[in-house]
Amino acid sequence: MIDVRTVTGAMFGNIAARIPFSSVPGATNGNVKLIFGHGGKMIHARPGQVRVQNTTFSAVAILRMFNPTKVRLDRGYASIPDGLNPVDHLTRRIEVKEEDVRTGLYRPDFDIPRLIVCHNPVAAVPLPLDAFGGPHDEQWAIAPDDGRLHLAATGLGYHEVPSNGSDRG
Repeated sequence: MIDVRTVTGAMFGNIAARIPFSSVPGATNGNVKLIFGHGGKMIHARPGQVRVQNTTFSAVAILRMFNPTKVRLDRGYASIPDGLNPVDHLTRRIEVKEEDVRTGLYRPDFDIPRLIVCHNPVAAVPLPLDAFGGPHDEQWAIAPDDGRLHLAATGLGYHEVPSNGSDRG
């Protein structure tokens, strides 16, 4: 499945982790940071060398279908108490789903499109963050201050979307 990490990795370089180690065994010298290594199509990065390669793409977009009402169902599932035996737990999940469907909180057939846009920070013609304004769209961009990928903008209904990868592509 194509996701933000896959697309931005192709754009900016292989995804890697920078781990600052300490001389003390088992200790680190700071926080682990996800970084882009070499192999990017927009920016070519090697240790001590960064070269812009492609300014012709303003952004790359991923189109996904997802169900915005599923977040409500997930909240219902989360309210089921821990410690139930598997049969009681499954029974409660079925009851929660049936109730949410009956009341219209969860609509299992309500798939809609969602656009995920990954912006090219070296584009000759940058795409404005508000170029796509769907209620569930999200915009990813490299922050100029730290060079890291950030969720830069979201549509009004974005926060109703589960962030646990339950989107269907």
